[in-house]
Amino acid sequence: MRRNVCIPIPKTEDMAELNQKLREKREKYLQLHIRRKSASVGKLLDIELRALQPLPGYVYNAAMHTSGIVDYFCTVRFDINNDSVSCAYRRKEVAVTVDLETLEVFYAGQVIASHRCCFEQKPCRPCENMI
Repeated sequence: MRRNVCIPIPKTEDMAELNQKLREKREKYLQLHIRRKSASVGKLLDIELRALQPLPGYVYNAAMHTSGIVDYFCTVRFDINNDSVSCAYRRKEVAVTVDLETLEVFYAGQVIASHRCCFEQKPCRPCENMI
């Protein structure tokens, strides 16, 4: 519907007018009968809505988690990246969590290092798969 209604961007004075235009176009679109389909968009939507499952009651966390040992150079390896941590954690096992924006290193449940992902260089393989 976005492609059919919002391109080009509708010109409106305020959000109320935009919402009204969207409601009108939605009602018109629900009546549309697409070629080679057995029913109108509205009837097909009703069928699909009955088959949908409820959303889970929690937020999905797409971060990747692993563990590693801080080496002699005070770095911990994640995929192809070595990320620095304080020397106080040398030879300690740490947990590493990476998502699209940050890489965090944990020791005993506390964040000991946090780095923003740098996309100017080649991103690590897990981040490539998230993009």
